[in-house]
Amino acid sequence: MKTEVLKIIQDIQEGKEKKHIFPTHALQSEILYVARKRIEKAISQLATEGQIKQGNTINEPFVSLNTQTNERKSN
Repeated sequence: MKTEVLKIIQDIQEGKEKKHIFPTHALQSEILYVARKRIEKAISQLATEGQIKQGNTINEPFVSLNTQTNERKSN
């Protein structure tokens, strides 16, 4: 997670001329915004690929890491 935060900071600062002048609270807000957008995109891709279900309830499994195991259970 630390590596991802550092990557986000690097991405944010690439377009800024004065990299050293960036208030901490603004940087934190920007990091959270960028991270949320990346997470939303990843969730959408996983749902499209069928690796996660959309509209799950708390009692349903959300992620299927081992599809072979799940296929055997359904047979």
